[in-house]
Amino acid sequence: MLTLGPPLRGRTPRETLRLVLAGKIEPPSARSSAVPPELDAICLKALAYRREDRFQSARELHREVQLFLEGVKERERAEREERERVARGRAHLTRYRDLAGEIAAARKSVEELTQAIPHHRSAAEKKPLWEAEARVRRLEEERIEALSGASAEFGEALKAVPGSV
Repeated sequence: MLTLGPPLRGRTPRETLRLVLAGKIEPPSARSSAVPPELDAICLKALAYRREDRFQSARELHREVQLFLEGVKERERAEREERERVARGRAHLTRYRDLAGEIAAARKSVEELTQAIPHHRSAAEKKPLWEAEARVRRLEEERIEALSGASAEFGEALKAVPGSV
């Protein structure tokens, strides 16, 4: 079923029988790279020559196939989560990079206002300077949060699919 061909490939019926008796079953993965190792192991156990090496019941085979399918679904879910987290991490990283330019522009504005407003001016006249300074601080905090968010998302992406890089 997995490879659209028989598990044994003798050129004659006698050669096929010799292969059966020798237990020379070709694993499905030898003919199709799409067959994962876990499914290979299930197939080889189901086709084992010695009775004691095979599944002892159809129920046992069914249980192994179900566990394999559940594992596939879990891997797909984990891979989807990994992709989503990487995308969110990249968005945070893009925002982090964009904020560098905004901060530079805001700092330049603070410098210009500092030069334009003498120290002896009234609080009302200094208010635009203070607001510009507060904006720089908010942008710097947002930049830190963006980097932290990127780091957190990338870390969770690595946890979602252990062993992936």
